[in-house]
Amino acid sequence: MKTKIKDLMTTEITCISPDASLQEAAQAMKDIDCGFLPVGTPEKIAGIITDRDIVIRALANGGDLAASKVREHMSTQVYASNEDDTLENAVEKMRTHAIGRLLVRDHHGTVTGILSFGGLLRRQASPAEISNIIKHTYSLDSIGVAV
Repeated sequence: MKTKIKDLMTTEITCISPDASLQEAAQAMKDIDCGFLPVGTPEKIAGIITDRDIVIRALANGGDLAASKVREHMSTQVYASNEDDTLENAVEKMRTHAIGRLLVRDHHGTVTGILSFGGLLRRQASPAEISNIIKHTYSLDSIGVAV
């Protein structure tokens, strides 16, 4: 039986308003020890903001974290999977889009969790299953090298 995303996702999600300051976003990330926040509400996601967005898009360009809004620096392209998708499907989506995190939605479209590649390594996925997924996802033929 293949592992479902709902078995490995983080279920404690903190969303942030698009009108929040980047300083508030950074503080929220610090408080919950993460580098990724969905922007909006679980029922209506407007985007995502990462610690990298804050540093690269704002701080490195001289932005004022207290005055800059999340909406000005967030990514509006959001990738998600369904709770009942398999771990293999989720990892393939992460590889295809070159991302390390996926929002997880229930059958109503409400965000119920976050799946991160790093989180997979810290959770209950069997080492054999993770090894198999990594082997197939990052095989030489998947990156355009003939085998």
